[in-house]
Amino acid sequence: MTLLVVALGIALVQACKEAGSPCACVNKPHDHKYYLTEFDGSTCSCGQCHEYGEYFAADRQRFGCGTHLHVCRNGKCVKLRVTDYGPSCFVERDAGRAVLDASPATCKELTGGSSCGWSDHFSITVTEAEDPAVDGRPCGPFNVTDEELADLIENGRKIEERKRMQAVNTTASLPSSSIRVHRAPKYDVVVPEFMYTESELAELRTNPHVQWHSPAPDNTPIPHWASLYGQGQGLNGSKVSITRSHVIKRANDWVEKKKPYCQCNSDCCGTCDMCHEGNPPYRCDCSGFVSHSWELPGGLVTQTLHTVGHYIEKKHLKKGDVMLYAAEHVVIFNGWTSDAETHYHAIQEPGCHSSLPPYAVANIEPYPMSWNPSDFKPFRYNNIVDG
Repeated sequence: MTLLVVALGIALVQACKEAGSPCACVNKPHDHKYYLTEFDGSTCSCGQCHEYGEYFAADRQRFGCGTHLHVCRNGKCVKLRVTDYGPSCFVERDAGRAVLDASPATCKELTGGSSCGWSDHFSITVTEAEDPAVDGRPCGPFNVTDEELADLIENGRKIEERKRMQAVNTTASLPSSSIRVHRAPKYDVVVPEFMYTESELAELRTNPHVQWHSPAPDNTPIPHWASLYGQGQGLNGSKVSITRSHVIKRANDWVEKKKPYCQCNSDCCGTCDMCHEGNPPYRCDCSGFVSHSWELPGGLVTQTLHTVGHYIEKKHLKKGDVMLYAAEHVVIFNGWTSDAETHYHAIQEPGCHSSLPPYAVANIEPYPMSWNPSDFKPFRYNNIVDG
């Protein structure tokens, strides 16, 4: 028994490391089993903790802000709403199991006590639930039989599958025109595009402090080759250029391989094969992704991309250009979704804690960006050419 507990703990530690450190775990247990802990809800990253009542929980990194959950134990259940981020990976490491951090009211209903800690080993079953407006069940406590609990678990699986299909449903409507699965020029693999839910977009628009990953230090050195490439000259003195179609092909290669986001330090949610390739190494983060797609000799960071490119106007954007927020993030532009030019096809490494998967993805972004829109500007690599 001891060996089994240790093995489970080791497996969970590995999963948490893959989500980054410091971090909050994103892995969902297949058996839906968690330990219950509680937090007071003094602050919540999704808005006011008590905005929707006294039944709420963290774990937005697993389920997303605003998601409703059924949390059950010994024939009692609580329906609640996700309002915060967490708990930290080290909590789940110490507990040896996934943890749901819930409100004091939830703790009291399910345990009869005034506090819940992971060391209490209050085992709960957690499944996704419909919005109260859909199933008519408000947030709060209710009782279930074993058969009813099995139905809740099955319905939760269906909800998760429905959301997954909606995320990759490239025929979903956006303003002005339909969105499609796209093919990169001269690239045969169809690339599915992820879609934000309305609640995710609303959160991103209203939170001015969104940060999907840790920015690079301001004093990051500029590689010796950057000034040469900025002037269109390679290391051997030859002229440097890359076609737009080739940039998109290289970017989509990462998407197909689902290269996990990784700065090759503590902010890492998977194994990156670019931590030792390039001079300096590319990394599998947003700017390393762009640097590799542009076929630079090594990885720049968002603060140093200016050495090889220049800002442009929106009307001049073409595939292979980028939307750059020099302090934090960069996204490859892959064309408009419609003539209205309100949304565009993006390719990016979002980060370990974004609303998107923690690996290279293609998705639809509202122009200029879903978060901190005033900070993202159109930007072009000096050596990109049409074709």
